[in-house]
Amino acid sequence: MKQSRIWRIGLTGGIASGKSSCTNYLIKEGYTVLDGDEIAHQLMAPGGEGFQAILQTFGPDSLDNRGNLDRKSLADLVFHDPRALARLNNVMHPLIYRDLDRKAVLAEGIGVKDNLLFFDLPLLFETWDRAKNLAFDSIWLVLAPEEDRIRRMGKRDGLNRDQAQARINAQMGDDQKILKSDQIIYNEGTLKELYEEIRQAIAWERDRYEIS
Repeated sequence: MKQSRIWRIGLTGGIASGKSSCTNYLIKEGYTVLDGDEIAHQLMAPGGEGFQAILQTFGPDSLDNRGNLDRKSLADLVFHDPRALARLNNVMHPLIYRDLDRKAVLAEGIGVKDNLLFFDLPLLFETWDRAKNLAFDSIWLVLAPEEDRIRRMGKRDGLNRDQAQARINAQMGDDQKILKSDQIIYNEGTLKELYEEIRQAIAWERDRYEIS
């Protein structure tokens, strides 16, 4: 029997695990993905609520010489100082989840492919007190070997090993996340292999919810 309701799927994974590759594939296949990072960037743009809140919290040193948030300096600070990270999260996450909820309601009103609505949330488990209010029906976790993640951060972000390791250490460990997840997407090989993992995960969801 075909279900008419929308099923919410949280997609998460540690930094540089390949979650963006999963999101890009889902979008290419016609699925709707609400991106927490994208919302955060919008909020942190000059004049945005996040911009003002961060400026009030961290002061003028959080700005670059053009008056924009200095994201690199802010990242270096919070990934080496748990208290600063907590302050940033307390400022940004209420705003992010508020906007995610609004966008979810709009997407569900329009309709989504296969009645599956995805949420791309890098810190889903780290912010679970707020994330759980989105009432996920399933959670996918993207996993990749740590050495691959460190190498990607070096190539993508220009980080050295110590900087990359600090970002990994600032997040919840994969062993804890595995216990809280419904499906594991292993990103250990080629993109073709990753896409096959995603297709299998979608097939599992479709069968679980009797989506024809």
